[in-house]
Parts: sequence; structure tokens; C-alpha cells
Amino acid sequence: MVRKTDEFSKDAYKKLLAWVHKVASAARMLGEFATGRGPSENVFDAASAESADMRSDPKFEPAVEKALASRDLAKNVNFGGRGYFSAGLHPTRQFVGSYTVGVQGKQSGDAVFIYNSTSMWSALLHSTESYERPGAGGNTDQIYIMGTVQNH
Repeated sequence: MVRKTDEFSKDAYKKLLAWVHKVASAARMLGEFATGRGPSENVFDAASAESADMRSDPKFEPAVEKALASRDLAKNVNFGGRGYFSAGLHPTRQFVGSYTVGVQGKQSGDAVFIYNSTSMWSALLHSTESYERPGAGGNTDQIYIMGTVQNH
């Protein structure tokens, strides 16, 4: 017989492992950015833990709605000073900071994604110029596939 506490423990363990994976992923991206090693672009599919972490941002859904309502199908989401606190223990959101929500089109099934460019300009709060790789601190991009547009 399985006790409820055993089920809770298994669920808590799975959540802990998923969080550890996101911490490791964010740490890897930070290390690659800081050293200039690794890919200049990371792409995460809709089923990834990283995309799920970004979907948990309370600013994400309103940004999708605004992007769908706009002509350019994109909406910037500003991290700001409060972002460090509102992102809390969400490592991907902490690493990404500000981002752009993009919508491929307005039809059901069109892709929704998040784009972010990590740069020295953003890391140092807009006090210096950004620059392309190679080199430590050179720009690195992330694309998070978030899912598809649903009928509204």
C-alpha cells in the first residue's frame, strides 16, 4: 500500500530534480556567456524545463495578448529592478531578465516564442556597449519555443 506521504515525497522529489536541472542550465549559460565559450545561441523546445520556467512569468501571457493585438506581433517584457525579486527562485527567468515575446502569426497553431540576447550592455545595466563573440561577455542569444497560438 502506498501512503499519501510517499506520493507527496515522490512529487516533491521530481519538482526538486526539475529545479536543480534549471539551476544547472542557467549556470551553464552564465558560464558560457562569461567565458565566451559554448554556443552563441541556445534554443529550447516547448517541452523543456527552461521554456516552462519562462512560461511561469506572470508577464508572459499578457505580453502574448499584446503581441497578438499589435501589428508587429512582438512585445518587449522589461525585467527592471524588481525583476530580481519577482523572478524569485526561477533560475531561467533570473538569467534571461528582459525579453521579447514573438508570435509567428495570428492563426491558431502559429508559434509563440521568447527571444533574449544576453549582453554586457544588459548585464551592466546599460552602462557599456555590447559586442559580438568571440570573447568573454560577448552576446549570446536564447530562443524559447513556448507553444502555439490558441483560438481566442
